[in-house]
Amino acid sequence: MEARELLKALREAQGVTQEQLAHRVGKTLGSVSGWETGLYRPRRAAIVQVDEVLQAGGELVAAFYPSTSPLDVLREDHEALVREVADLRETVQRMLELQAQPAKRRNARG
Repeated sequence: MEARELLKALREAQGVTQEQLAHRVGKTLGSVSGWETGLYRPRRAAIVQVDEVLQAGGELVAAFYPSTSPLDVLREDHEALVREVADLRETVQRMLELQAQPAKRRNARG
């Protein structure tokens, strides 16, 4: 069984919805859904929390991170954070551009 399938099976066996799990571990519904579909791989800290919430006894951590060295974990976490920062920069840039549009229209009329 793949890690994502194990996560879904354990969650459903506990009678927990994706939304409830997301709330309990401080993540979004999209994150939990992405983990279960294989779209995203949860960061180690997140899967440790999920493992505790679902009382999986380390089974989820081992499934998502089999024989992973600490350096590999740090490298993956770093890469994930870099992607998150890039996404946030793009979002902020779009918001600034949208805010500037009405001001440009006002200046063009005046």
